[in-house]
Amino acid sequence: MTSLQIIEASAALVFACALQGAVGFGAGLFAIPLMVWAGVDLPSAIAVTLGGVLVQTAWNLYRYRDHVRVRDTLPLFFIRVLTLPVGIALLGVLVTFGQARVKQAIGAMLLLVLALQWASKVKPRERVGHGWTLLAGCASGLTAGLVGMGGPPVVLWVMAHDWPAKKARAFLWATFLMLAPVNAALLVYKFGSEMWGPTLLGICLAPLVVVGSEAGMRAGALMSRHRLRAAAFGLLLLLALVSVLGPLLGV
Repeated sequence: MTSLQIIEASAALVFACALQGAVGFGAGLFAIPLMVWAGVDLPSAIAVTLGGVLVQTAWNLYRYRDHVRVRDTLPLFFIRVLTLPVGIALLGVLVTFGQARVKQAIGAMLLLVLALQWASKVKPRERVGHGWTLLAGCASGLTAGLVGMGGPPVVLWVMAHDWPAKKARAFLWATFLMLAPVNAALLVYKFGSEMWGPTLLGICLAPLVVVGSEAGMRAGALMSRHRLRAAAFGLLLLLALVSVLGPLLGV
């Protein structure tokens, strides 16, 4: 990564964590496309995001520690771990097609996520079926390894439960925190020790990540949740369309 790419990746991560603090989802959905468009290769973009998310989720989880039940997170965690290596292996294949195809793959993934979020109208319940848990875990592990965006399937799974907001947030943070070190280790195994640099960059941005997250949470409390989510979805849709169509237009 060049000096300019480091600056751009840092700005993208802090911006993404602030948005996640405001709307409650999607640091990777925002950060990774922005980094890739800045010229950062996809494995490095995932590594930077993992480092930052590791810090952010650890901090948030500490604050919500009274709402965490680690035992509840284990089934989904183990399912995600099983498919994560498959996603990493596919990532190794994807990067051989070049940066333009990587951008299009990320754009396609964003469009799929947005379509699922828009179409999902599940009535919350106390428990969901084992089949849905298996599907959410497999999809999350696969996409976390492939493009660093393993959150949406888990978010949809959590939204299907009638949990209080604090319990839902604590569950999501615990799930993301548990998988991040495994994901980082597999990236190093697949792409070599050069992945440590981007990961450490994300960790070193901890003060800015925490400040950005706090600022986002305060902004989210002051503004309409509906408008915030609409703005976030609009931005993601724009990123997705530009990522898919940009290479075709020579952008």
